[in-house]
Amino acid sequence: MKACKLFLGFQLVVAMWGLAVHAMDEVSTNDFERVYQAWDRLITEKRPILDFLSTRHPVESFFTNDHYHAMAAMGVQALPLLIGKMEQGSKNPKSSSQWLGYLVSRIAKFDTESVYRIDSVTGAPDLKFPEYPEWDGKERLDILWWRTGRFRVGERFAELYPQWRKLRNNKGSAEAEKVYKRIKNLGIPAMPYLMQKLDESPELVAVVAYLTSDSVAPTRDPPAALALPVPLPAGVPPTASPAECREWWKANKKRYELPGQPFP
Repeated sequence: MKACKLFLGFQLVVAMWGLAVHAMDEVSTNDFERVYQAWDRLITEKRPILDFLSTRHPVESFFTNDHYHAMAAMGVQALPLLIGKMEQGSKNPKSSSQWLGYLVSRIAKFDTESVYRIDSVTGAPDLKFPEYPEWDGKERLDILWWRTGRFRVGERFAELYPQWRKLRNNKGSAEAEKVYKRIKNLGIPAMPYLMQKLDESPELVAVVAYLTSDSVAPTRDPPAALALPVPLPAGVPPTASPAECREWWKANKKRYELPGQPFP
């Protein structure tokens, strides 16, 4: 009888957690729109100074505020909504949605290598992204990542991981550090592949800790009016063991899945 009660109690906890996550899924669109509109109004008011500053130095500090951090706190669930806003505003140079690209890359934790040079014949600047040979300079790279790049992460990980394993045997190898950084910059979509390699490469726990950390959150709590109904789970600590990482991932991976890209 006691065992039965314990089992029923465990089922109740799981059911309550499921309802909480489901509630978050249902209200996140409304929450996002409410916060986005408030953020958009503030950015529109500051537009003249943003236009001036953006030609001189990074301006992220000028468009981050409580509303920005509230969108960030939604985590990967906010990504399709952010991308949607960016696509809607892509043809309008005055749209404040252009500033959302910073937030997309920081939530998804992805980055990509760029090659910049000056054409020796024409003298024109030439920017290339080796991982995106299809990039024509017109489409935003973050939108291209959303459409195609994130689906190639498994393939990229399969290329980079053995390279890094081979190079890391050379202590202090700059090339090994470079490849390790590329693995790290694959972002959230690399999580299931990292989990498979933790036992043979415990150094990757640090990558998992980085990818699951809330690096965009403010140092202070946002106003109660911006609080989300279900907070994101705490990330993996850098001191976690591979087994602890897997347990964390088993409990939380659904919160990190991207649309059309379910994790195994």
